[in-house]
Amino acid sequence: MTKKMQISSLKKKLKRFIRSPRVIKIRRKLAILLKIFFALIESKKLESAAEQELETIVGPKKNKKFMTLGRIIAFAVLFVGIGGSYLWVRITHLDTTQQVEIKDEKVAPLNGVKITRLVDNDKGITKAFQESTTFTLQPYIKSNISLSLIRTINPHFFIQAAKEQQLKVAILVVGIGINQTLTDEIIEEAPKNISLVFSPYTSLLEDEIESAQMEGFTVLVSIPLEDEDLATDQGYLTIMSKADESKNQANLKHITLNSKGADCFYGEGGARLLRSESALQPAFTFLKEANNCFVAPPDILVNRLHEVAAKINLNYVCTTIVNPSNDLMGAVEALAKRTGFAIVAFDAKPGVLGEIKQWIKSLEQAKLSVVPITEIIHH
Repeated sequence: MTKKMQISSLKKKLKRFIRSPRVIKIRRKLAILLKIFFALIESKKLESAAEQELETIVGPKKNKKFMTLGRIIAFAVLFVGIGGSYLWVRITHLDTTQQVEIKDEKVAPLNGVKITRLVDNDKGITKAFQESTTFTLQPYIKSNISLSLIRTINPHFFIQAAKEQQLKVAILVVGIGINQTLTDEIIEEAPKNISLVFSPYTSLLEDEIESAQMEGFTVLVSIPLEDEDLATDQGYLTIMSKADESKNQANLKHITLNSKGADCFYGEGGARLLRSESALQPAFTFLKEANNCFVAPPDILVNRLHEVAAKINLNYVCTTIVNPSNDLMGAVEALAKRTGFAIVAFDAKPGVLGEIKQWIKSLEQAKLSVVPITEIIHH
């Protein structure tokens, strides 16, 4: 083994260690200590202001000891926080310019785009937007025309991109988290401007989300939706068209509580569920309150999601195509140039990174920007 290969192997092991659940828990504890420290500082400021106000009334008081118990605790927390922060910076800013020489041609990753993070509330469910927030590019169809079929068509197809508008394509990798070896490979080698979609059945899902975000990725979590083929088993968390409302909401609550910190949610399957307005309305009302960001499956005939989204102002967008072949690149590029954006999803499988890099190269040549999904769906 050459020296370069040894260095590369060591760095990969170090990255896995940094993303391990134990290290993430240590970081969380350090963050809590820092919060306590800053809270102590703030309380000390308030105490000092109160003492000054008191002195103006009753006169100065006698000097107290400098090393009080509170100050000892504050200094200890400060020391641990600074030391932990320094160690973290040193670990995460290693020189990664040396790489193992590979014969296959590589496409240089695009520069990442700043991602809007969601904010955790006290109940552990994330809220990103106010109720009035709606999808920036995709209009809602709220027409009172008699042809109700029109309201089931994706509004994306009716819009025209402005000439000065940046044309964007989001690339998603769906099914991350189940195969740990494949997940590590994708996180280590994928360009940071693609978005990762974790399975809701991922072990230690919250830690995996945080780990991927630390690497610079936008992270979604998939929500299994009942598909047309009933023989397709998407697991016990699937949202069903004929299930009790409480059952569907219990599944959504399970997914959202275990996915706090996720940037968005991704609907997987859904050909049967998306035709049932009665099942969609309560399910997506709950999802809107938990995290008002949803990437829907590719459009289908008589899709009731668009009507429901218009009623509740759901912040959503539809995936353009899933697992496209290379001969469909031209069609995706044409749609993005006409409407301003497109969303392409690939299943996580061996060799998927090679396909994605080919797509990125083709899209760049067509002067389309590959961006995280949050650059399309978020304000």
